[in-house]
Amino acid sequence: MKIVIILLFGLIYHSTHAEIPDNFRLLDKFVEDCMAKYRIPGLALGVIEGNKVVFLKGYGIADPTGRQVTPQTPFYIGSVTKSFTAMAVLQLVEDGSLDLDTPITKYIPWFSMKEDISGNRASDRITLRHLLYHTSGIAKSTGQTALTINYEKPDALERQIRSFASSSLIHEPGNYYEYANANYQIAGLVVQVVSGNSIENFFKEQIFKPLNMMHSHTSPGTAHNDGMATGYRWWFGFPIAFRQQPFPRGCFPSGHIISTVEDLSHFLIAQMNNGRYREVTVLSHESMSMIYKPGVNHYALGWNTVRNGSIQSSGHLECFGTHLYIDTKNQRGIALLFNVNRGFGYEHLYKLTPAISKLLSGKVVSIPPINQNYRASMLQLLGVFMAIGIWLIWSLCQLRKWTKGTSRGLQSRKLWLFLLLPLSVECLLVVVLIKSITVDFSVAFLHSPDTMWLWLFVISVTVVWGLIRTLWAIKLVIHQR
Repeated sequence: MKIVIILLFGLIYHSTHAEIPDNFRLLDKFVEDCMAKYRIPGLALGVIEGNKVVFLKGYGIADPTGRQVTPQTPFYIGSVTKSFTAMAVLQLVEDGSLDLDTPITKYIPWFSMKEDISGNRASDRITLRHLLYHTSGIAKSTGQTALTINYEKPDALERQIRSFASSSLIHEPGNYYEYANANYQIAGLVVQVVSGNSIENFFKEQIFKPLNMMHSHTSPGTAHNDGMATGYRWWFGFPIAFRQQPFPRGCFPSGHIISTVEDLSHFLIAQMNNGRYREVTVLSHESMSMIYKPGVNHYALGWNTVRNGSIQSSGHLECFGTHLYIDTKNQRGIALLFNVNRGFGYEHLYKLTPAISKLLSGKVVSIPPINQNYRASMLQLLGVFMAIGIWLIWSLCQLRKWTKGTSRGLQSRKLWLFLLLPLSVECLLVVVLIKSITVDFSVAFLHSPDTMWLWLFVISVTVVWGLIRTLWAIKLVIHQR
């Protein structure tokens, strides 16, 4: 009897451990090493092969309490939301409610943007196809300030689109690629107007429910009740929890779905199987083929990159990131979510999914090196600050000498040279630093607070000391005369 029990236990032990292939054990180690190197608080990973989910796991912590991440932990998915919006548009195209090449003014008659100097209203020629491919001519900066505003009222989306009336197109529609969140916000409003349903409810009824996405949300309130992860921002390389993340409902169709790695795995199965998940079809084979057809700059309908045998969609918010990766050769899909981010220098995070796919194919992979843009920027700012500090100390000592009369041969000319030359250099430095900020200041502070506060400190010290030194030098000149 004892022998039978031992044999049964051995079989159970063997079968339990046989369920975890060696490549998935290597995957565990790889992910944990990446998290340690990159200082990622929490991460969720899902792997799909064919039409099955073969791996789901949460790593690290969901919030400062130490709560563990699970496959059912909701995260903001950022611009991966655009692939949902594109799917919603094509669903309405399939039922005949929308046409991709009809000007959107047919669906939103009041839509307009500023005329050019010749009185041309090019915005009247923008179509849904232009919006979905980011070839509408709308600038990336249009409507970006709204990202920092917490506004959740039902009129948020229409209010956001109406605000574009004060902005101008930077290109003729259809001619150039310019990634802009505004494109998908307008497309979301078209879905809302034509369907007679809010874009949030449309997603719930036409995408979330058919794909059994039970833990996906359209507002942070319900997501928090479902155990949503807290986002983190890196401050000088260390993750700090950020609990005041705004929810700009007017930007929802371009980047604010909240979902889980389990739910996104279902979404990936539909993407990889001609719009079909289990017994449900959310899009036809023809529409799915259209989704993956790239336009300009390798951008497809809601998917960032379609090339070299891979299809990718990435989401980037101030303290969350998401990456969906489809390896078409191996019929493998990967969903990756993490709860930390920054405004720039984060690109290495989105190299993890291709590395994971290679690892699962039996290839030897190494941890992608950390992007050095952030480090280089911080070193430049620190270098500038050190130079300003050295100049401040030297000029302070010189002014004190002149004030005490311990410096011989003091002349007004010398003082003016001492004053004007560095002042012109400082003014040039301030202009260069200000020009280097290519996005709205409020957005920059939201995404890269450490860099922006250091930048502001350098500017403030430069300006304040410049004023003090100028007044001091002028007083010396007057006193000498």
